Amino acid sequence: DALVSFVKWRGYLLLKEPLERLSRRGVRLRFLTTVYTGASDATALVAIARIPGAEVKISYDVRKTRLHAKAWLFERPGLLSTAYVGSANISEAALGGGLEWTLKTAETESPDVIAKFRAAFEALWEGDEFERLDPENEVVVDRLGAALRQARYMGRERALRLAQRDDSSSGVVPSAFF
Repeated sequence: DALVSFVKWRGYLLLKEPLERLSRRGVRLRFLTTVYTGASDATALVAIARIPGAEVKISYDVRKTRLHAKAWLFERPGLLSTAYVGSANISEAALGGGLEWTLKTAETESPDVIAKFRAAFEALWEGDEFERLDPENEVVVDRLGAALRQARYMGRERALRLAQRDDSSSGVVPSAFF
C-alpha cells in the first residue's frame, strides 16, 4: 500500500521492475494519490494501474484534499510488516539523488503505528473521495489528464497572484533558516 502526493514518469521507471516482480509473486499493489498540484504524470499513473494486481485510486477534489503524505506499507506474514513514512514522492529526484528523509518502522517494534497506518489507509481506500483509475477506460484516463492540467494551471495562477501582491506593509521580513 502506498500513499503519495504525486507520481512522475521517471520515478515510475525506477520502480517499474520491482513493482512487476511483486506483481508476478501475486502481491496486491494499491496506490492512493491526488491531482491537487498537477505534479503527477498521467502516463505514470496509467502504467502503474496496468500492472497486474495493481490498483490506483485518485482524489480529484483540489479544494478539499491536500494529500501531502508519502507513506508505504509492506505487508508480511506474522508481525513482520514494515512501514516507511517520509518526504519522498515517486519521482527521480526523490528516489535518486534528492535530499529526502524517510523513517522505517516495523510491526515488531511499533505495532500501534502499523495498525494506525492500516486503518487510515483502509478508510481512505474504502471512502468515496478516491476514485479507481481504470487504465483501459479512455474517458477515465482523459479525465485524469484534464484534471492534472487544470491543477497545474490553478497552481501557476495562484503563484502569479502571490508574486504580484504587495506585502511590503505586512511587517514580514524574510530571513535565512540557518
